[in-house]
Amino acid sequence: MILAGDRSGALHEWDLRTGAYKRRLSAHTRGVESVSVTQDGRRAVSGSGDATLRIWDLEIGVCPMRLDGPATWWFRLLCRVF
Repeated sequence: MILAGDRSGALHEWDLRTGAYKRRLSAHTRGVESVSVTQDGRRAVSGSGDATLRIWDLEIGVCPMRLDGPATWWFRLLCRVF
């Protein structure tokens, strides 16, 4: 699986074996600045300029958890590098 974020705040998933586009996951209100997938491929974390971190359940394609941070430079930096 390949997971990438875009400026609209969406994540896009592709099947690495076939190259086929699988789905779009939307929740952020500003651009996605970082994405990390767990080793087992079941979960992901995305960070955005909207000062949120979102935990994704990739098995069913939903965001069951949102972590709101302060609108400060250090939290935005955390969203970029977590």
